Amino acid sequence: MPDVCRRSSCSTTKPLNQPSLRPLFSILALIVFVYISPTTCALPFKYFSYPELASHLKSSHNSHPRFARLTTSQEKYHLPTVGTCGGSNPCLNYLLTLDDYTNLNPYSPDVFVSGELHGDETVGPPTTLYLSDILLTAGECALTYFPSRDESSSAWCETWFDQWGYDEPWLLFSSRMLATRRILLSP
Repeated sequence: MPDVCRRSSCSTTKPLNQPSLRPLFSILALIVFVYISPTTCALPFKYFSYPELASHLKSSHNSHPRFARLTTSQEKYHLPTVGTCGGSNPCLNYLLTLDDYTNLNPYSPDVFVSGELHGDETVGPPTTLYLSDILLTAGECALTYFPSRDESSSAWCETWFDQWGYDEPWLLFSSRMLATRRILLSP
C-alpha cells in the first residue's frame, strides 16, 4: 500500500498524544485498577455522603496547606446553589485545587478532573477524593522523605504507599504531578 502522506503539507501530529495528559490518565487508571481489583489492594472502596465529602475536602485543605486550596463554585464564580443537603443547608459545589503554592509556575497547564460526568454515577466523587489523597500524600512524602531520607517519615510514606501498591518511582511520579500541573478537582 503506497504512503499517501509524503508531501510536507501532510500533518504528522497526533492530537491524543498530548504529554500533559498522559500522567493524569496513568494515575486515574491506577486508581481504578487498585479499587476494582480486590486482590490488588486491601483498602475498601467507600461511597461518601455529602457531609462526609465536604469534611474530607476541608480536611485535605487544612492538612496540606502547601498543596491544596478549597473553594466552591458559588464563591469563585457566583453561581447559585443546586438545592439543599441535609435539611436547610445549601448544597455547595466544592472545587479543590492542587498545586505547589510555594513554587507557583504561571506556565503550568491546568488539568480539570470532574467526578460527576453524568450526574447520577456515584463512583466519580470517591475516585476524585482518592486521587487527591494520592497526589497530596505523594507531595508531602517527597518534601519530607526524599530530601532528608528521615527514617520516621520514610516508614510512614512507605507504609502509606505500600497499601496502595506504590513504590518509590510511583511516589516520585505522583509528586511530580503537583510540581508541574495545576489540578482542579470537582467531586
